[in-house]
Amino acid sequence: MLWIILVILLLILIAFILYCCVCNTTPYDREVDDEQQMEYLRQYKEQCKEHHKDK
Repeated sequence: MLWIILVILLLILIAFILYCCVCNTTPYDREVDDEQQMEYLRQYKEQCKEHHKDK
């Protein structure tokens, strides 16, 4: 019975460590992603405006 508890605790510990490694993004990385998304949206809006002007 004790070994089952130890295995479960070990799995929880491994899952927590993996979660921390995967989610370890810095605010700068998120800021760069936000800037790239905003630039894409600006370009998309400009393309839509140009497309509507052609019609």
